[in-house]
Amino acid sequence: MKMNSNMTTLILLVLLNFASCQKDCNAEQRNEMHNTFTSCTEQYYEEFETKETNEAGPENVFCELFDHLINDCGDIWKKCHEFSEVADMKEMQIQSLYRYYDAFYVDNCDVIKKYKEKPFSRTEKCSEQDQIISQNLFQKCSHGISSNVYENIQGMSDENRVTKYLCVALAKIERSCSKHLSQCMPTKDSTRILHLH
Repeated sequence: MKMNSNMTTLILLVLLNFASCQKDCNAEQRNEMHNTFTSCTEQYYEEFETKETNEAGPENVFCELFDHLINDCGDIWKKCHEFSEVADMKEMQIQSLYRYYDAFYVDNCDVIKKYKEKPFSRTEKCSEQDQIISQNLFQKCSHGISSNVYENIQGMSDENRVTKYLCVALAKIERSCSKHLSQCMPTKDSTRILHLH
């Protein structure tokens, strides 16, 4: 059985969140990393679906799955990401496990206990739905500013004037739209999105 689509989406969002990585990976290498990660998680989910729980008990089967997903598959991210980014991605992956599995199974796993003992573990600022809403508000805000600037510069031939309009627009996006991102994202992530935008 294939991994459930919500979990796949969450994991891919985690990857996309860190797509602008510090290590020198080109687009092909990142795609290879993403494909390897997806294959790894699918393999362990398939094994999980067919595993017998008779002798070990269901909690052990869940813990084994979580350990493989976080440690074995999560380590694939090291190919294109720095240590701190991989740690953040693993933390987000663990948080997503809480959304989809009973806390009884998640809390009793060594890999989760180890995570919870870390002093840098963070709690979610917002629910997943609130995060999506804040990102949509940011996109709507920045799109409105960008569209307005695009319309205004169409007839301009003076490069300095065009440059000034663009710089003012970027500053306005940062000043007016970034508040939507900062509601639900750590400063580091919202700054990265603003930089890419």
